[in-house]
Parts: sequence; C-alpha cells; structure tokens
Amino acid sequence: MKKTALILLLITALCPPVLAQDDGEDEEPLLVAFVNLQLVQEEWIEVQEFMLEMQTRIQEKEAEVQPKLDEYSAQIMTIDEKLNQPISDEKRAELESERQRLVEEAMRERDNAISVLEAQEKQGLEKLYGRIYEVIEQIGKDGEFDIILDHSAILYIKEAYDLTDKVIETLNETAGT
Repeated sequence: MKKTALILLLITALCPPVLAQDDGEDEEPLLVAFVNLQLVQEEWIEVQEFMLEMQTRIQEKEAEVQPKLDEYSAQIMTIDEKLNQPISDEKRAELESERQRLVEEAMRERDNAISVLEAQEKQGLEKLYGRIYEVIEQIGKDGEFDIILDHSAILYIKEAYDLTDKVIETLNETAGT
C-alpha cells in the first residue's frame, strides 16, 4: 500500500498537469448550429428543377431506347417459339446461344442509356451540393459559428440553433444567379 501511494505521488509530481493548464485566456464556449441537409435538398428550387429536368431526360431516353428494346424482345419471343417446337439438340443449343446474346445486348443497350444519365445526374448534384456547402460556410462565417453539423449527426440540440430555413432562403434567393 505504501509502495502504491509513493508511486502515485511521484507520478503526480513529475507529470505536468495537462488538463489544468491555463494560458490566462478566458475561453468562449463553442457556437454550434445545425442544418438539415436533406430538407435543404428537398426545398431548394434549383434541386427541384434539376431533378425535374433529369426525369424528363430519363423519359426521353427511355422513349429513344424503347423501340430497340422492343425489337430485341420480338426476336427473343421468336426464338422462344422455335425452342418450344421439336428441334435437334444442335439447333436448340444454337437458338439458346442466340437468345442469350440478344438478352445481353438488350440489357447492355438499356444499361448504357441509364449510365449516361446517372453520370449526368451525379455531376449535376455534386455541383449543387457544392453550392449548398458554400452557403452554409458563408452563413457560418457571418454568424461566427464554430461548428455547423448536419442534423443527422446530432442527438440533441435546441431548435434555436437550426440554420436550415436560413440556408434554404439564401439558396432560393440566389436561384438562377
């Protein structure tokens, strides 16, 4: 017991008190706020317009690709009809191979159309998100906030620290500029 007390006394005397250091300055409390990024995305006019534009592009692309997909479908149905008839094993294998090729081509055609649109959507959203973060940063600087968090990372905070409406208002005021 005496040995443990002596060791603790030595550690306390030799180690600088890290937590008790005082540099003489009074520290101000952190000014923290939050933003509901999901709500900002849903309420910002430019995101709404962009998503509407993407829906229109998707519909146009589907209309453009559909005749080719219908052609593939008709060819596959013709092969299916032939496969339901009595045929040689060699001819069956040939038809099944051709059917598989047509299915893969149809899927590739559809996937190519979709992937182009997905890339465009991703690029457009990244640009819009960049603008959201710029506005949040400016509001943070103007309001002298130390930290602004997304609401999904918060367990509790007073509603008074919610900047969501201010972010949406700022973004919508500058929409189209």
